[in-house]
Amino acid sequence: GYGEEDSTPSSLHPDRFDHEHISKLEEFSQDLQKAIANSFPRPSTSYTSVHVLLLRWADDDLNVQVELSSLKAVLEKQYLFAAEQWDIPSMNSTRALQTKLYDFQNTHQSEDELLIVYYGGHADADRRRGRSIWAANRKPDSPTLTWSSLQHLLENAIPHVFIILDCCYAANAARDTSEGTTKEIIAACGRENPTLGVGERSFTSALIEELQAFGSQPFTVTMLHGRLITMRWRLAHTPVYALLSEHGRHTIELAPQPAPAQATQSFNGDYADLDEDMMDISAPEARIGSDTRVLLSVSISDDATCDIAEWKEWLTHKAPRIVTQIGVKVEA
Repeated sequence: GYGEEDSTPSSLHPDRFDHEHISKLEEFSQDLQKAIANSFPRPSTSYTSVHVLLLRWADDDLNVQVELSSLKAVLEKQYLFAAEQWDIPSMNSTRALQTKLYDFQNTHQSEDELLIVYYGGHADADRRRGRSIWAANRKPDSPTLTWSSLQHLLENAIPHVFIILDCCYAANAARDTSEGTTKEIIAACGRENPTLGVGERSFTSALIEELQAFGSQPFTVTMLHGRLITMRWRLAHTPVYALLSEHGRHTIELAPQPAPAQATQSFNGDYADLDEDMMDISAPEARIGSDTRVLLSVSISDDATCDIAEWKEWLTHKAPRIVTQIGVKVEA
């Protein structure tokens, strides 16, 4: 009857907690917090200078110059990076590029600096040795060079280094490891895959679009890779990310450099060759304060197995661009 007390434990209000289960969830949340922490920019972190080297062949037959010029414009005018285009010569190409890379990294000797190297063009794979071979064009006698024998010049650099490769079999360059500062790479495709040339579905086209979309919002290399993965529908193959640093340092952070006061007027006035969408980097949605927080609640089943890699991919690759940090907390 109504006067009797129901002694059956309620599913909503159990008579006792499973403390072991809660302990495991708390341990999971701590591990997940550590896993995702390196994927987002750290507060008040910036490089004293960012220098970009954009590489193509002088005898390129892919019309890479079109996308390279657009990429250079975004990096210089939206991000205020010091960007330089350098054409690989057909004569003595290996030695010429070796000298250029040595001078590029030797000129910058601070751990507070960031170096970015981009290559767009032909490539083939030495599958027996797992090496990346760059080629100027499709001709049988095209000049070539072995990128794998030159990349170490960047891996041993004192500054942080971000390498971007838009070529076939690009991930063959992601085999080496380095010490010291952070060295990361995003390759347009895997080790066994070709990729599309210049056009709306090219990797560089998607890269430019994502760089523009971030506006003035700081982001990391892993966040950029996550964004490129979400554009998989328009790309021939999934872009590949690799951390080349042995000790797993914090991922490289990218953001527009502070504009020199004397350059403000000219900086605001010369955007004729950039998309209008990129111009709106001061839109209201990009000005949400860093103290603003959005709290989300996620329920999981009691018998769920928590996979940190799965959760990390969900939280970092699918997060809105305005998200700068994610905190994980378990509540019973």
